[in-house]
Amino acid sequence: MGQTVSSGSNFALSVFVLSVATRPEFAVFAVCLTTYLFVLQLIRATVGVPMMLLYTDDAGGRDHTGQRAAVGVGVATGVLVGAVALAASSFATDWRTQLVVLGASLPFLLWQDMARYVCFARGRPSVAAAADCLWLALQLVGFAVVVVAGQASAATLLGVWAAAGTVSACVIGE
Repeated sequence: MGQTVSSGSNFALSVFVLSVATRPEFAVFAVCLTTYLFVLQLIRATVGVPMMLLYTDDAGGRDHTGQRAAVGVGVATGVLVGAVALAASSFATDWRTQLVVLGASLPFLLWQDMARYVCFARGRPSVAAAADCLWLALQLVGFAVVVVAGQASAATLLGVWAAAGTVSACVIGE
């Protein structure tokens, strides 16, 4: 269920942005979202899944050093790729805000995802699903607020999505 909600939040983001963005603005958005999804899948494949397989709790009282290290690798990767996005924003004259949002939020978004994997490894998939549901709920409320306020743009919608993911990361916080 959690993965369905997570994918649903990304889909909702794309649909909302498509409804308000110009073509060039949507193109920048697509680059930002694709960058996030590429890095996310890379971290899942190289860190998340191996961590989940190697460090799954059998007896409950295990040392969680490997799990914490996996989360740290995810966050560090987010910092590195985020720094590249922030640097790229200095060269973008139009729609740089989206690159800034991506750069600033990527460490938190990867933290949220790696924390989900830790929840799975610790036998708590319901916590991971709840974190995804929280992300989606906060995102939809935020979207409604910016649309009603007449402030909907690709950058604000991306910012709301990223902020909702960041709150979810702080709540799940493994």
